[in-house]
Amino acid sequence: MILSDLLNALLRRWYVVLVGLVATGLLCFLVTTRLAPTYESTATATLVPGESTIAQRGNPLMYLEGLILARDVLVRSLSSDDVREPILAEFPGADFTIDADPNTNGPMIVIESTAPEPETAGAIITRVLDELPTRLGVLQDEVQSPDADRISVLRLAGPAEPETVRTATVRAVGALAGVGIVVTLLVTGLVDGLIGGRRQRRSNRGREQTSPKAKAAAPHPPVHPVEAPDPPEAATPETAESSGKNATSNRAGPKESDHLHAARNAPEV
Repeated sequence: MILSDLLNALLRRWYVVLVGLVATGLLCFLVTTRLAPTYESTATATLVPGESTIAQRGNPLMYLEGLILARDVLVRSLSSDDVREPILAEFPGADFTIDADPNTNGPMIVIESTAPEPETAGAIITRVLDELPTRLGVLQDEVQSPDADRISVLRLAGPAEPETVRTATVRAVGALAGVGIVVTLLVTGLVDGLIGGRRQRRSNRGREQTSPKAKAAAPHPPVHPVEAPDPPEAATPETAESSGKNATSNRAGPKESDHLHAARNAPEV
């Protein structure tokens, strides 16, 4: 029911929806133009054992398994702030990470960089690759490693061609689009409710003005109790005689009435 009401409101107030979507699209476009893409580059290196560890005329790559601990020490040293901050100061806005290669069991090291320009992304990778043997030499000097046992660094790949990454832009545009759609729906529902309520009030006022006023009903007269008729009076001899005379006169015909009238009017002798 709520979904159907929302769809009906969107259809009725399509112009509000159109304005909201256009405004959201413009904001997304502005964010896209303002947020510049970033560039990433990678490089890979490995540690190689010293001459004393390798058999005569042996292949150094066959003795890499024993260098995993040395790799972890070197990675931890390069990840410290004492090493990172001077490098990052040379490339403002850039960053890099260095870690062990999770896809191998050997002493492989993976370096990844992020920068606002492709040239900077490649340059900081090169700078970290140059720092690897220097930092490894410092660590070996601290433990006074003999020259025959000193470990070296071998570059395997990189720096690779920088790739354009728009992750931050996509996230910002997605968040802005979601907020814009939600605001559009809320504003559409609010406008539909305001307009619908105003029309309802107008309709109610018009109905009250055009409908005839109800006439007041006339008050009912008070109901009085019905009075019983008086009982007939008892007949007396005088009333009975009078009633008999009246009845006799009424039964007499016209001729008897005339004789009686003439006898009353005759002169006495």
